[in-house]
Amino acid sequence: MICSVLMPLNLSMHYLKMSFKNHLWIFGMGVSMFSTHFLFVYEATNYLVSGIIAVIFSGVSFLSVAYTAIYQRKLPKWNVLLGSILGTAGLGIFFADEMTTLAEKADTLTGVILCLIATAIFTFGGIISKHNQKENLSITASMAWGMTYGSIIMLIYALYKGTAFNFPQETDFWLSLWYLIIFGSLVAYLCYLQLIKNIGAELASYITVLTPIVALFISSHMEGYIWSINDLIGLMVVISGNILVIKKFDRS
Repeated sequence: MICSVLMPLNLSMHYLKMSFKNHLWIFGMGVSMFSTHFLFVYEATNYLVSGIIAVIFSGVSFLSVAYTAIYQRKLPKWNVLLGSILGTAGLGIFFADEMTTLAEKADTLTGVILCLIATAIFTFGGIISKHNQKENLSITASMAWGMTYGSIIMLIYALYKGTAFNFPQETDFWLSLWYLIIFGSLVAYLCYLQLIKNIGAELASYITVLTPIVALFISSHMEGYIWSINDLIGLMVVISGNILVIKKFDRS
């Protein structure tokens, strides 16, 4: 919620330039990218480990290709489609050990469904962002308004659930909170939305495939994570998919 009020100048400067229709689209982005998909992901963590959620959420790359094809009414390039499939498959290999034990746990299907819903909602937000950019709407202003609308939705949900608002006094809490606000939200989303503008939602969404692997690289140095054969094979498949997605091929 704090993120939604950190850009008051953008809100005031661009408000009058936006029509009611523009705000409806931005509201859609707030619903999909900045609020409801979080609720489904958080609920899914009650049933699935984070690695499996990462595997399912990487489907954003594949869904983005499908959504873009429907929205633009044209088939995706073969390398983008194949690269997205390879990336998702590679991440599946990466977390194969966790997925093997997944079937033994209760309520697994519930968690999978919740995560799939979250993935579909977030992916739709990327398509809405691309539409807003085609309308020449400012990325920062659109994001600020989107976060505002998303925060209102999250607040209404929290009040409905009777959630208590507690603010710890520990310094570590506030330092980590501001890190998430500045780098994990403002900077991260600005970069992601700019990436959507520059290369399209279907290519930008491929970061959801790479993020878990980058996290494990960091974990191997800071937490002693030990890589397995599946990890190495999965990494090679993901890299292959990444090369396919970003490489330009001669149509002939």
